[in-house]
Amino acid sequence: MKRRSLLSVLPLAIGFAGCTDSNSNSDNYTQREGSSLVRLSVEDGFPNKIVLEADCRDERFSVEPGEELTINRESDGEECSIRVLTNDEELYSAHISDYRSDRLTVREDGEIEESSDAV
Repeated sequence: MKRRSLLSVLPLAIGFAGCTDSNSNSDNYTQREGSSLVRLSVEDGFPNKIVLEADCRDERFSVEPGEELTINRESDGEECSIRVLTNDEELYSAHISDYRSDRLTVREDGEIEESSDAV
């Protein structure tokens, strides 16, 4: 009889083990190294070159119509502030948090389509 009691309690003990894991922390909600921070594409019909400024890279990236640029995380949970410009005019700016990955498309008419994935 004691054996049956133990067998009926064992699955409950195993289930609770995952709930009380002392190793869980906010890092579980961050994007990992190598994941995409931002992906920018420019539609073919857009008349100008686009510049993406990424503070986390201290760099300006040029993207021609019909091209796509992806900036990946260099470390777990990396964040980044970005600006999208054409002819030195800002079209878009954002801060990409450690749990987000943004996809931007510059349409032919200059409007920006934005979508985000979050953990």
